[in-house]
Amino acid sequence: MTCSESKWKPSGEVESHCKQCEVFNDPHFWSFDRHRFDYHGECTYALTQEQFSQSPSFGVFAEFKKCYKVPSCVHKTIFKDNPKLVIKIGETGLNNPNIFNLLVNGETFTIPADNNAHRLKVKNLDHDVLVWRHGACVRILGSMGLVKCQNRIDVWAHKVLKGKIYGLCGTFDDNKNNDFTSRSKQQFPLQYLAPANFAESWKTQGGHCNAGKRKRSITEESEEVTNQCKKNPAEWNRLVAKCNQVVGGTASQGHKASTELSTSLIDACTFDLCMIKSGADNPEKEMSKWLGAVQEMTEERMEIEDLVEECNAAKGECDDSMETPVPPRFDPEAEPEPTTPEPTTPEPPVEPGRKAGFLTLEKNKPCFIFYCCADAIDFN
Repeated sequence: MTCSESKWKPSGEVESHCKQCEVFNDPHFWSFDRHRFDYHGECTYALTQEQFSQSPSFGVFAEFKKCYKVPSCVHKTIFKDNPKLVIKIGETGLNNPNIFNLLVNGETFTIPADNNAHRLKVKNLDHDVLVWRHGACVRILGSMGLVKCQNRIDVWAHKVLKGKIYGLCGTFDDNKNNDFTSRSKQQFPLQYLAPANFAESWKTQGGHCNAGKRKRSITEESEEVTNQCKKNPAEWNRLVAKCNQVVGGTASQGHKASTELSTSLIDACTFDLCMIKSGADNPEKEMSKWLGAVQEMTEERMEIEDLVEECNAAKGECDDSMETPVPPRFDPEAEPEPTTPEPTTPEPPVEPGRKAGFLTLEKNKPCFIFYCCADAIDFN
């Protein structure tokens, strides 16, 4: 992010020390610590939040809604930046342009259709969060970073949050072995289909859940449908070929997906087609429609992969650590604490290219300093 003419301009880069959790399609997951798994619940879940309570100060929450009769799909998203700011995405739909109509503390805020990032303002009150459009996706920058598209959610967390956030996105601590930690702090072994006792513990209070009773667990249903598809090798290979054609034929900025990304996307796509084939009334038509969504999602995912920018140690961009103090958010209702003036030395001006969280600050521009992903932003 650069500051130009008193406006924030998204630079299209994310620094490598902000780690990513991915949730896409029906839904498939990559945790912050890069464990790949699936879970197909039908409820509103905490993707990531502060600690373990049902009333966290901040977090990202998502509703998974039944689709194609068998799996669930990514649906609405809630971004809780702090106890006084809740942003809902998808209340009026997830297609373009409805996805850009946010509900901010219950009030509608439509993201302007330009190339700038905008500070949220509702009822003449400014909030310490930036939002902007990128293609058909919403991007939010606050206590964490969020990209919300029709069929995927990406969450970025700064390293100052290590050991402080939990949920379906895992325990963010560079140790994927404890990613399946439940709200009651019970750890489950890693596997491809997440244990229901882990995932269901992260349901939110008052969330939209499927009221019907299942004969078997979500994991058992998913395994049964997949096994049924694989009993016919020729048909399974046909589904793999369809996905390979779409994923392998998709390019972003002149290059194709890496082998690791392609394998993950093809596996997920094949599972999706299997679910659709087993549950849709007109499977061939629905599979064709879904493959179009897979192509769009693949382009989005490849573009996100290009966003990550490695820090430059020679320029001192990698020197900040987890222990770096973060200024608290300004609370206009809080009583000022008594302070004793201390002699200070004027700080040098911010040099061009100096990093602060997600943002690149330009020298001598009349904009605020922004601490991204660290639950602190100073708009002075």
